[in-house]
Amino acid sequence: MHIPTEILDKYMITHQDTSPAIATFELRQLTEREGALGFLNAYAPELKALSLDVAATYFTAQFARMFAAFHYAIWRYGIHLDLSMNLMSVSIVAHPDGYITLKFDLKSIQGTTVPLANRSLLVTSLMTSFYSEQVRPILQSLASAAGISVGALWGIIPTYFEYYYEQWLEEPIDEVQRIHLAEDMDVLHHQLSPTVFGRVKNPFQVKFRYMDSPYEPGEKMRLKSACCLAYKTEDGTYCLSCPRLSEADRAQMVAAYQAKQK
Repeated sequence: MHIPTEILDKYMITHQDTSPAIATFELRQLTEREGALGFLNAYAPELKALSLDVAATYFTAQFARMFAAFHYAIWRYGIHLDLSMNLMSVSIVAHPDGYITLKFDLKSIQGTTVPLANRSLLVTSLMTSFYSEQVRPILQSLASAAGISVGALWGIIPTYFEYYYEQWLEEPIDEVQRIHLAEDMDVLHHQLSPTVFGRVKNPFQVKFRYMDSPYEPGEKMRLKSACCLAYKTEDGTYCLSCPRLSEADRAQMVAAYQAKQK
């Protein structure tokens, strides 16, 4: 079937891309300790990370693009885009602007139509399969290899997913699409059992905290749902939106930023 390239482009998924990379791994390799360690040991030095857990959190933040692509295809186009680990690779890439990023590449673009009949049941089944069979094994393996709690990796995801969700709300959509999006998010946040994720609580059930934005006066800024461990890189510091910061330390960082703007 035809898969709109917009889905891939929107979430920076390539197809049989052979451009230069620092290292490339099949996603299925990351489900085994040896493969996970190999990836982390290749990725961490490029990030100037002081420990492997940083590479695991940074991977998870970018892996969230796959979650967004999966949900977006179902909701916006009524397509189940096959993002099985057997079809995907991840490459460590030096961006032309000088930073390190990850490239997720699909060997084959495959998908099936999500019919309107019994849509809710099918969507629930697709989400269950995706998170339990494709996502969960990778996060568990990376967490074990990095010596970090898998809960810390699941905790990274809601911040990025919320950003994508807010983008969807800004798109021109009709009433049916609006209803389907609300239904899909209800399934993801409330109906999927925690066992799907291997957790005691659904990791998407997060209540975000907010602060006054120093960048846009009068606006609120969302705090991250979990620490990305940026402070554990060379010359790294805590993010202003890090949930680990005390309010006093956060206020000090805001004051320092505002002083530089004068």
